Amino acid sequence: MNPTLISADSKDKPADRRFRFGQVRRIVGLAWPYRRALALGLLLTVIYAGLHTLSLGAAFPVFKILLEQEGLGGWVERSV
Repeated sequence: MNPTLISADSKDKPADRRFRFGQVRRIVGLAWPYRRALALGLLLTVIYAGLHTLSLGAAFPVFKILLEQEGLGGWVERSV
């Protein structure tokens, strides 16, 4: 990559920030060969989020029992 093409100056940024369909088409064209990997990554992300939600949902009752005044021993005695 040519370092003369990289600049953080605001004067070098384009003034026009409108949405351009051509840019979206270009991004889709560049990502199209990797569509299976992207779809698999999206699917695994959704599965991970679901499992994470379930684990937090299972941990909250345990925290509630541990933070109550009777404690874990009292809960076990009451439940048994």
